[in-house]
Amino acid sequence: MQQRNGILAIGNLLVDRALLISDYPQESMLATISNMELHCGGGYTNVLFNLAKLDPHLPLFLAGAIGQDGEGQLILQQAKQHHINVDNVVQLALPTSFT
Repeated sequence: MQQRNGILAIGNLLVDRALLISDYPQESMLATISNMELHCGGGYTNVLFNLAKLDPHLPLFLAGAIGQDGEGQLILQQAKQHHINVDNVVQLALPTSFT
């Protein structure tokens, strides 16, 4: 029997788009967006990224689906920077989810 070691997180892999706006617009009005930042989102990446910081030697694995786009590449890049195994992340011909 093979010994298992590490933590596998499966779930929504998405990107948070944080927008800095001039003010909260009233109904039917517009606001100026002065800055946009992209961050990995979803509970699964957040938990694994924090675990990687707490214990860099803990084997961590990410599983889920992302798009074949820049947002999907951001998720893969960030996970690899945290030394998280992404062999079980599937890339689909769809856009990566975002909030």
